[in-house]
Amino acid sequence: MAFITTKTILPGNSGTKKEFDKYGNKLICVRYKNDYINRRKVKTVELIIENKPWSENKGKRPINKKVYITVDYNEKHLRKIVSSTGGIWNKEKRLWEMIYGDVINLGLEDRLIENE
Repeated sequence: MAFITTKTILPGNSGTKKEFDKYGNKLICVRYKNDYINRRKVKTVELIIENKPWSENKGKRPINKKVYITVDYNEKHLRKIVSSTGGIWNKEKRLWEMIYGDVINLGLEDRLIENE
């Protein structure tokens, strides 16, 4: 199925009364979607299923932050992978610069250089 959202309606607006009566304050929105492959119209709801306090983790590294990793010279295959995912060799630091999210996706967290 390939759904394309055609309309999103917030609670209280026209087209959400039945859903609001059914789900109450748990309702976030009603979406109308088209399935162009099967030629169907679909109506969905987005609901709150959990609501708990949240606090920002100050020690957490942003996923889009530039970080540095080590890759040994003889690890040619790994150097190729790092380079192909956007890693850049930094001559001055003699380290690879990468986006933290890419480091996680490649499973290279153990190669991170802290304090750079």
